Amino acid sequence: MAAVLDAFLPYVKNLIAGMAQEEVSMLLGVSGEISKLEDNLEALRAFLADAERGATLTRPCKYG
Repeated sequence: MAAVLDAFLPYVKNLIAGMAQEEVSMLLGVSGEISKLEDNLEALRAFLADAERGATLTRPCKYG
């Protein structure tokens, strides 16, 4: 029985190590994607704010 366990131990060890490495890579990639999304949202906010300022300056107000 010990010989069977000794034979499978390296395989299981490599399998678990590979899975752990994939998880870490995925988690690190997620933080980069979140940062990109934050940058894009900030640029979109700035664009919309600029467009809103331009709209109030170029079109007369209907109400008021």
